[in-house]
Amino acid sequence: MKLSKEFKIGVFSIIALSFLVLGFNYLLGINLFKKNREYVVFYENVKGLKPSNPITYRGVQVGLVKGIEFVGDNLDSVKVTIQIDHDQFLMKMKTQATLGSDGFLGGMKIDLAYGDTSLQMAAVGDTLIPLIERDIQEAIGAEVAPLKKRAEDLIGTIDSVITTITAFWDESTSQDISQSVAGVKRAIIQFEHTAIKLDTLIASERARLSRIFRNVESITENLSENNKNITNTMNNMSDFSNKLEGIDVQKTLNKAEETLGKLNLIVGQINSGEGTLGSLIYNDSLHTAILETNAYIKLLVDDIRNYPNRYLHFSIFGSREKGPVKLNSDEAKELKKLLDDSSNGEYRRFTTEEMDSLRNKLMK
Repeated sequence: MKLSKEFKIGVFSIIALSFLVLGFNYLLGINLFKKNREYVVFYENVKGLKPSNPITYRGVQVGLVKGIEFVGDNLDSVKVTIQIDHDQFLMKMKTQATLGSDGFLGGMKIDLAYGDTSLQMAAVGDTLIPLIERDIQEAIGAEVAPLKKRAEDLIGTIDSVITTITAFWDESTSQDISQSVAGVKRAIIQFEHTAIKLDTLIASERARLSRIFRNVESITENLSENNKNITNTMNNMSDFSNKLEGIDVQKTLNKAEETLGKLNLIVGQINSGEGTLGSLIYNDSLHTAILETNAYIKLLVDDIRNYPNRYLHFSIFGSREKGPVKLNSDEAKELKKLLDDSSNGEYRRFTTEEMDSLRNKLMK
């Protein structure tokens, strides 16, 4: 069977047209022989996004923009249909689709990111979460805006300063400034003279200052060496303070006051001559009685020493008659008269003659 020339031309045209469509879609990134998954994103402004712009995940292209169209009665938003043809990328629920710039040439792209990796897989046709990334111009504008405002404020301040200087910069002001400069010069000269005098004083007193510094250094070394002792002293003072704090000071003071009151009462009684101690201080009768008793005791001791056989007797073959010294009636009366107390109750005071007579009678 012989094919006609027209049939051959038709077949060739169909084949050529098919290759043209396939090539065009290939250039757009559409693979007609591969099953693709489509999802939807709604933006308020796509900022120049076009079909066939790339869809990326972590910098790797996983698809492309398939279609862009307005939605709503008032064209409130833009519906973007994306096509995923990457076998390894699996879309999950609540995936974020960030619209951003694709470089300095002004191209746009959509970058995908998982909101939560633990969520389930998204169904084909699901709606993604729209996000818009600031472009370079907006970022630069946001950074430059504060600097622009600060520069404007600075320019305004400089203008105010210049205006003020211009208003006050007259002849009188120039003269005042010249006088001020001259005063500063005089102050500098005086300061220089003072510095010279101070240097001279330090040079003349250098030896004394050296001794003072050595003394200070010695004191510092002593303090450093006795740091442990000082610490112990402070600890002891702290312990003493703690013990003193624990003492009932008011109770102690009350007891001391009570004791002082009793002591004052005793001293008052002594001053008034009451009691034994008062009588001993203000009445010499007890002193006289003690002296007389001492005299009697001395006489007795002397008598025992001179006549021991009257009181002690040692004999092997017999003993003498024991007993007191026998006196006749006159001697007894005279001794009783000497030993009698006076009628007023005070101790009797013996004269020298009476003492000699008593001594003679006892030593008889």
